[in-house]
Amino acid sequence: MTGSKVWEVLEAAVQSLEQAQVPEARLVAELVLGHVVGCRRLELVLQRDRALTEPEAETFRKLLARAVAGEPVQYVIGETEFMGHRIRVDRRVLIPRPETEMLAEVVLACDDLWRRARPALADVGTGSGCIAIALALARPHADYQATDRSPHAIELARENAARLGAGDRIRFSCADLLDGVHLESLDAVVSNPPYVPGGLLESLHRNVRDFEPHTALDGGPDGLSVVWRLVRQSRDAVKSSGWTFLEIGEDQAGRVVSMMKWVGFESIRVVHDLTGRDRVVMGRNP
Repeated sequence: MTGSKVWEVLEAAVQSLEQAQVPEARLVAELVLGHVVGCRRLELVLQRDRALTEPEAETFRKLLARAVAGEPVQYVIGETEFMGHRIRVDRRVLIPRPETEMLAEVVLACDDLWRRARPALADVGTGSGCIAIALALARPHADYQATDRSPHAIELARENAARLGAGDRIRFSCADLLDGVHLESLDAVVSNPPYVPGGLLESLHRNVRDFEPHTALDGGPDGLSVVWRLVRQSRDAVKSSGWTFLEIGEDQAGRVVSMMKWVGFESIRVVHDLTGRDRVVMGRNP
């Protein structure tokens, strides 16, 4: 591979990934190669005739082997993009997805929340910190806290926040959901909680099942055990007229709406993603 041109290496990598039945093989190959040569994937065409150096070739071989084995490309290159920010990720945390970008966008679009002088928000199950960081950078006038059960996730989230200039805007703590949060102290709760039914974990694609943390996926027998606990805690932690925003599975909206009505939320609304699937449920405390 040393001395081979970028385009030659790319085509060989695509072939290897396709043989291993890795989804979106060309995209994966471009992302890994772009990471190695120090450019965005769409800029590879500008370097197509450049020969790889020996260190580049060796690094690419190692990273490609991980991708061929099914490891998600975001873990392979150590980062992903979320709301325009480069977020570092590894096997300590769930990989942020476009559905969660939509959750953040729904929060940002809630004018009632942002008209408040200094709203207090909690990102529950923060993982990589992507939601709290994106919100803090977009709306710096608010107070943010972010919780996660995993101390390893909190460690990475802190690193991401510091690197992106939001380290002094977010208080990170290791906690189970909203444990330790004072009653009626928040203007909003936002969360992408675990919502995959436990019995379906083994049926997930191997790059999710074998690499991403199950604690960030497993929502209990029906997928809603964690959601139900969070809905009840949020009802107590959020102030009057405050908001709760939850990412959900596409078949869970009806049950989550019923939960929120049961504990007393009002103005409940289901937001669909770009494919028309139910994706976010939001509700206001009376």
